[in-house]
Amino acid sequence: PQPEVKQPNRKFDIADRAGKFLKAYKENQVFADKNLKGKRLAVNGKVKNVTNGIIDGVNVSINDGNKYDFSTVTCNFDKDTPGLDTLVKGQEIFLVGDCNGGTTIGITLTDCVLLIPKKK
Repeated sequence: PQPEVKQPNRKFDIADRAGKFLKAYKENQVFADKNLKGKRLAVNGKVKNVTNGIIDGVNVSINDGNKYDFSTVTCNFDKDTPGLDTLVKGQEIFLVGDCNGGTTIGITLTDCVLLIPKKK
């Protein structure tokens, strides 16, 4: 059963697992950009990394949980965003953001919202 998650304030265009979006970019970047870039995506996946941003903020990267796959969907958040300090590697979360495009190794989302399923 899927955990209950409150919906973000802004609706999204497409929702799917991180692995599906990453596969689209690995198979055909031009096609993926044409269909995903500029769209608001709701992405479900497992935390791969939580790191300090290069310039500022905190980067949260997710994928399908395969430890041998280094491709990720990444969002940059303000350091004060609630919940960032509680994330752990492998935790199931949702990222909602605007697709800024991607490559064979990752997708970048902007204007992101972090959704953490409540534990039952």
